[in-house]
Order: sequence, then C-alpha cells, then structure tokens
Amino acid sequence: MKSVKIGGKIFGGLIKLFYLYIVNLKHIKMKKLGKRNFLLISMSMQTMGFRSPSDGLMYEEQMYVHEGAEIWELLQWLHKSGRPFGRVNYEERFKEFKKETKK
Repeated sequence: MKSVKIGGKIFGGLIKLFYLYIVNLKHIKMKKLGKRNFLLISMSMQTMGFRSPSDGLMYEEQMYVHEGAEIWELLQWLHKSGRPFGRVNYEERFKEFKKETKK
C-alpha cells in the first residue's frame, strides 16, 4: 500500500485508509433530508432563530459526516431564498434545493 501526503506529512496504513474514506464521503449525495436531520435543524432554529445559516447547525456534531456539507449548503440556500421551512414541507424544500443547485 502506498502512502499519502497530508499537510506536508506522509502517512500510510490505517491513517491513509481513514483519509481516503473521508475524502470519498464528499461524493455521496443525499436523496432526502430525512426526519432526523430535519429535527436537528429545527431544534437549532427554535433555539437560535435563523438570522444566519450557521444558526441551523447547533447540533452539527450529531449529523453524519457525509451529510454535513450538503446540509450547510441547504441552510445557505434557505437563508438566501427566504422560503418557509417546516415539518410539513421540509422534504419539498430539500427537493427544490437539489433541483436549483444541481451540478
């Protein structure tokens, strides 16, 4: 197994495998927001309000690693668009977000 260079240092073995796993996670795209993620976001918004996108990330540490970046993009999109987001329409908003930000 070849080694990998991270931040100027060379690593091999398990550290390399873990690094490659994390790097590959960013290619996994969510198909639905899911009730769990909605609850984490909504609990944050109930506590913090929604003055900035980061207000929806109070419980970020409870989110799965591969979902964090996409949830952050969703929160930025919601904040910028000003569209309502709640328990009745969270999957609808997520579909709109995916459609408008499709790359």
